This record gives sequence, structure tokens and C-alpha cells, in this order.
Amino acid sequence: LKNQQTLLTQVEPTEAELPGEPDVRLIDPYLVEGSELTRWLKSVTIQNEMMIQSDQILTIVEPTPALISSYNEVLQER
Repeated sequence: LKNQQTLLTQVEPTEAELPGEPDVRLIDPYLVEGSELTRWLKSVTIQNEMMIQSDQILTIVEPTPALISSYNEVLQER
């Protein structure tokens, strides 16, 4: 993200009704801190889907197999 946070999440583009409205759905977003995954915004919400504006995303890349494995593990633990 533009705020220097690295997220591991499923991304689903959506249609914004008006310019400037959120147009990307983040599904099961986790904050990546070193090799640790922490549910993003866990102290703020219990939701596992969030909407953001696409202009807040700096880069989208394919995660490493190790991160994918860790992500799948934390999703199964929920």
C-alpha cells in the first residue's frame, strides 16, 4: 500500500458508483511483518472483507510459496 504496509490478500476489483469511491475488495487481508502474518485491522473490525480505493495500492505481486503456505495456514486456523 502507499502507506508502506505490505498485505497478503485476495483482491477483487469492483465497480465504483462515483469517482473516488472504493473500487477494490480485499478478502482476508493479512499484514506481512517479516515472516509473521497478522490479520489487518484486527483491533478495529471483525470483518474479513474490506473495500479500498485502487489508487491506494502501490504494487501487486505474486507471493512466495512460503508466504502462500503461511497464509493458507492462518486462514484454516480461523
